[in-house]
Amino acid sequence: MNANKLLYDINDIDDAYVIEYAERSEALKARLVRRRIRTWSTLAACLVLIVLCMPLMINMIQSARFKSQDVDTVIRFESFPELCKVLPEDSALLNIPDVRNAKISAKLYCPKGTKKIEDFETVKMIDLSVAYKKDVEVFFNCVFNEEIAAEEYVKESELSFFPESVKQTVIAGTEVFFAEGTGPNGTKHLAAFNYNGDMYKIWCYQFELEEMVTYVTAFLK
Repeated sequence: MNANKLLYDINDIDDAYVIEYAERSEALKARLVRRRIRTWSTLAACLVLIVLCMPLMINMIQSARFKSQDVDTVIRFESFPELCKVLPEDSALLNIPDVRNAKISAKLYCPKGTKKIEDFETVKMIDLSVAYKKDVEVFFNCVFNEEIAAEEYVKESELSFFPESVKQTVIAGTEVFFAEGTGPNGTKHLAAFNYNGDMYKIWCYQFELEEMVTYVTAFLK
C-alpha cells in the first residue's frame, strides 16, 4: 500500500469509529492510573503498618527468646506493696517516682513450673506498668543479668526509634540513652540504660523529652 492509498482509506473511516476508539483509549488510561494509585496506596499502608507494629514484634521476639530458655511461667502482681515483698532490697524498681499514688500491674517471667517466688535470682524479666492520674502511664521493662548494652539496643531498634532523636547523657553515674519513636499508641519517648548488670527500658506516650529526663533522674537518684 502506497502513501496515497493509505491516506485515501483513512479518509473513508467514519468519524464515529474514531471518536469511539478515542473514548475507549481514555477510559483504559484512566483505569490504569486508578490501578497504579491503588497499588502504591496499598504498599504505603503496608509500610506504615510494619513501622507501627515493629515495637510489638520486638517484644514478641524477646518473649520468644525467654521461652526458649525454659522461662514460660508468668507471675502477676497488681499491688506495689506485694511486689516489694519479692524485690531485692537494692532493686532500682523500689525507686519508681510517686508509685504509692499510682496503680501498677507487673508480670514477672520465671522458670517453668514456678509457683511462688522464693529466690528472686530465678526471675529473668519484669514488665511493669505504672498508671498515674491525669491519664499518664509509664512502662518499665527490666531484663536481669542482660549482656546486651542499652546503647546497642537503641541502635539496633532504629525502625522503632528515630536515629536522629537518640541522646546520651549521664545521670547519677549511669549512662542513659533517650530516644523518640513510634508505638501502637503513637509517639513515645524511651530511656534505656544498664544498672547493676541489668538492662532497663522506660517509656511513656504522654511525656515529652524533658519530662522523661526528669522522671528518669528521679528514678536513678
